[in-house]
Amino acid sequence: MLALIEYIPYIIVGLIMGVACLILHQKKGYSPVSGFLWGFFFSALGLIVILLEKPKAEHDKEIQEKKGLSILQWVLIFVGVGTLLIILYFVFLSLSH
Repeated sequence: MLALIEYIPYIIVGLIMGVACLILHQKKGYSPVSGFLWGFFFSALGLIVILLEKPKAEHDKEIQEKKGLSILQWVLIFVGVGTLLIILYFVFLSLSH
């Protein structure tokens, strides 16, 4: 069993990336909480996603013109949520042993 002190570097990196993503996400007009969660849990991957994301005003304008999400967007949401749940399952499973 790993001691709690061994997780501290990961937590520190997660907090730093979380704050960085929070600031960027908020500047683009999105929720700062979701930005922090992207950075904390996905680190560099979360930062890449937020950097590639369009500003909220531009995104909302496209959604209004399209009248909803496309099938591809729904599939990506489903796959993303499913992947996140699987990762969380294995994280909690490994922490419980």
